[in-house]
Amino acid sequence: MHIGNGSHNVSIESTYDTREQHERHEIAEAFPKFNDNNDIGVDKVGKMVDENEDCDSFDVLSMESSDTSENEDVVSTRKNKKKQQPNYPTFDPNTSIEHIEFEPGMIFTSREQLKEAIRNYVVAKQRRVFIKRNDFKRMQAKCREGCKWELWASGLNNDEAFQIKTYKMQHNCIIVSKQRMVKSDWLAKNFGSTIRSNPRWKLKDFAEAINQKYKLICTINQCWWAKKLPCLNWSLFYKSTMVDSRIRIMDYI
Repeated sequence: MHIGNGSHNVSIESTYDTREQHERHEIAEAFPKFNDNNDIGVDKVGKMVDENEDCDSFDVLSMESSDTSENEDVVSTRKNKKKQQPNYPTFDPNTSIEHIEFEPGMIFTSREQLKEAIRNYVVAKQRRVFIKRNDFKRMQAKCREGCKWELWASGLNNDEAFQIKTYKMQHNCIIVSKQRMVKSDWLAKNFGSTIRSNPRWKLKDFAEAINQKYKLICTINQCWWAKKLPCLNWSLFYKSTMVDSRIRIMDYI
């Protein structure tokens, strides 16, 4: 097949032959050790070059895929770290006074629960602990001067719960029998059932019972108010119910 272009005629087959010869010549120059006389001919060398080019492209793809897999692994590990939050201990309000113990990170449902737990701990350990700071954001409890025991707690974000941030559990002070944190409301709470069942309970016997159970020395005045508080609570409840009932009756009249 011939194509006419003015006075010159160019054969397509000849152009193909010249291109192949040109490529074979370039390969021969690039690989002088290989020629037609060797076991590996120029054509085989060309195939090897093509195969190497394919391998290089495959290596690039494999490297890119490995990089993407590594990036995915890094992202997944970061997500897992965010999901894996530490499991902090939660205070059990049913714990008996003798077995109350604190530890860093412990969570309390409210500030009042933490304060009550500290007071029960003071009674059990017979230490002169007092609450130095007490507000809606933080609470600090310290033992008497010279003692290393200290507790720092703060409120959690957007929640009424409190968490212990710092806790030094070692005491180097002496045991005391009089506690400032123990007041008539605490006595009424812990001896309320006995007071209701025995309203004629003598104050002296009440004080002796406190000393025998908790090894505390309470005044007669504290015992008197502790006996009155349960009765006052019941009387207030009775008065409130009576007022509500009268209001409802007046609505029907």
